[in-house]
Amino acid sequence: MLEDKLVTYRVSKANEQARDTYVSTMVPTVTMSPR
Repeated sequence: MLEDKLVTYRVSKANEQARDTYVSTMVPTVTMSPR
């Protein structure tokens, strides 16, 4: 049970880092692109 929580925690942290990387790379492009 404890291992499951640890795995979930690590996966969620990895998802946060992946999301931050995605945002930091995509947001400037979206912001700079004229509509």
